[in-house]
Amino acid sequence: MNKSLKKVVCGALASVMLLGTAPMARAATPFTDVPSDSWYVNFVDYAYNHKLMAGTSDTTFAPNQMMTRGMLATVIYSIAGKPAPSKQSPFTDIGNTWYTKAVNWCYGEGIVAGITNTTFAPNHHVTREQMAVIMRQYAKYMGRDVSGGVSLNGYADSDKIHTYAVDDMQWAVSVGLMTGMSANTIAPRHNTTRAQCAVVLQRFTEWLDEDTAEPQPTEPAPTEPKPTEPKPTEPTPTEPPAYYHDWHFVEEQGHNEVVTEAYDETVTETVYEWHIICNGCHMDFGNGPDADNDAIIHISDDFLDNCQGYHEEEIPVEHETTIQHEAVTQWVIDAPAHWKCSACGDAVNGNRNNEPSRNGCTP
Repeated sequence: MNKSLKKVVCGALASVMLLGTAPMARAATPFTDVPSDSWYVNFVDYAYNHKLMAGTSDTTFAPNQMMTRGMLATVIYSIAGKPAPSKQSPFTDIGNTWYTKAVNWCYGEGIVAGITNTTFAPNHHVTREQMAVIMRQYAKYMGRDVSGGVSLNGYADSDKIHTYAVDDMQWAVSVGLMTGMSANTIAPRHNTTRAQCAVVLQRFTEWLDEDTAEPQPTEPAPTEPKPTEPKPTEPTPTEPPAYYHDWHFVEEQGHNEVVTEAYDETVTETVYEWHIICNGCHMDFGNGPDADNDAIIHISDDFLDNCQGYHEEEIPVEHETTIQHEAVTQWVIDAPAHWKCSACGDAVNGNRNNEPSRNGCTP
């Protein structure tokens, strides 16, 4: 072998020693909707092959579909080995379906809670902060130390984290389950896709392995540096993440406003009455149905003789009547009935039976 050929062979061998063997092909999955060049392909492969998640069908994983509360409860229940629920949950909206046992078990072990005392909302989408809460509760159920945490003040939207989820988000970031959606946003209220859930589950499993691994004797550092692969960061989906309104109905608000104050009105009415009138002096002796008799009784004979008798005459008489008018009010609308989003604050006028579309939220 000549010197030139020796140099080529030695250079090739050196390159192999420095770079190591070629990476193995990824474990196959049956999903036709997970492109081999997508950012989430390795995470989905891991979740599927480690039986952390299943497909939405035999050939689809639906990576961009939003994760629901029922789905996440089922994933946790499956990872735990599908044990028998310790007690029945009080939720009236979980029926008898594919997630019923999972929700009952997770509730019984303190891993999930309802959005009310009797409502679990299994079809509501899971936000990033809600996933952090549930994963930390599951780690606590497994007896792991979940007291750690890091400050998230470096993220511009850290103030968007609900109070109940602050410790959980700090823990999730500290153990590497979550990273920022960008350099300065943590996006706590963004909904979680199934692909993003696969990322969290892989990192959670790896954290469990690291947490339980026995310390191994360290070997001296090799004389020649080995190439290192960059630690994967949580990628941003190729499509903008979908945010969904969390609507709640607000009744119409208003007040009664006085249009006209209460007042009394005096009305003068002219009526005609029959009176007994003297024929001579024209004295009026009274009126009414008994006027005739009363007048005759009190008129002496001498008076009648001098006045030459009497007669009945219909004369006009004014009567005053007081009418009490009540105050007049009208309903003034301060705020019409509307739907309000608790995530972004948007409001849409409408009635209780016409909930707006949940698309287009911008928290």
